[in-house]
Amino acid sequence: MATAQPPVSICIPAWRAQGFIGETLDSVLAQTWPVDIAVSVDPSDDATTQTVRKVLAGRQARVVEQPQHLGWLGNCNAALGLASRDHAMLMPHDDTLDPDYVAACMDALAANPRAVLAFTDIDGLNKADVLGTEPSETGSTCQRVAAMFRRHFPAIGFRGVFSRTRARRHAVPRAMAGFGADSLWVLRMAVQGDIVRIPSTLYHKRFHDQTAHQPWYRASPAERDEMWIAHCVESLRTVALQRPDVLLDADLRQAWRQRLARQEVRFHTPPGLPGELDPGRPLLPQVLRVYRRVARRTPHYSWS
Repeated sequence: MATAQPPVSICIPAWRAQGFIGETLDSVLAQTWPVDIAVSVDPSDDATTQTVRKVLAGRQARVVEQPQHLGWLGNCNAALGLASRDHAMLMPHDDTLDPDYVAACMDALAANPRAVLAFTDIDGLNKADVLGTEPSETGSTCQRVAAMFRRHFPAIGFRGVFSRTRARRHAVPRAMAGFGADSLWVLRMAVQGDIVRIPSTLYHKRFHDQTAHQPWYRASPAERDEMWIAHCVESLRTVALQRPDVLLDADLRQAWRQRLARQEVRFHTPPGLPGELDPGRPLLPQVLRVYRRVARRTPHYSWS
């Protein structure tokens, strides 16, 4: 175990969370590793802010009420903006941690100077049959990004502890209607360094019908095709903004085409290219055309 224990900023974006954020905060306060807590509250029509202030009364914590609605992605970035420590974590307002979660992540980061992000497996807080896991990704930047394209979407690492100095680009990327923004964030981390899985289940996800992901599940098959195409375009953009040179790698380009064709990862859709794409023609102009079409009808506030 690491000998020094520098505090970790736990950044919590909250909205309409009165019914469960107390349990979330209790699990953060129970960490065996020192933490600083920062909560960004999007304007809510319940007692979220009052609940947060009550639980954190007498604690070293920062609670900010946003003057206007930011949405899921905007509030995530507002919460990250409150981080004051080198290491930080974005904590969804409805999940809980085992007491050793932060300590395990910090030990993993200390053991690998190339690592920018560490995370454990997750299970369902209120669903006994759920287990979420994603592998570590190490090696060269090209190898890490190709692996992310091929086999990562559920964004288990979105809940991990990261180093703000090793990964200086750590805002949640823009995503149309928010779809897959958490996956884009993990990809952004992997562009900057190793991401490390800890093979223990120390994180517990709450499932309910008000999560940010629920509108994705209610989309029609055609809408899901469009969402996936947009996500694949945004995956390219996320890489290009940091390391455009790696997009010249042949294996990485093939990995992106495999992602587009949903060979290994997909979102509640069958494998294969989305129906309106013609595999006999260059794919990039086609996906950009779809992306622009969807962007024209997507409200700006839903972007990050």
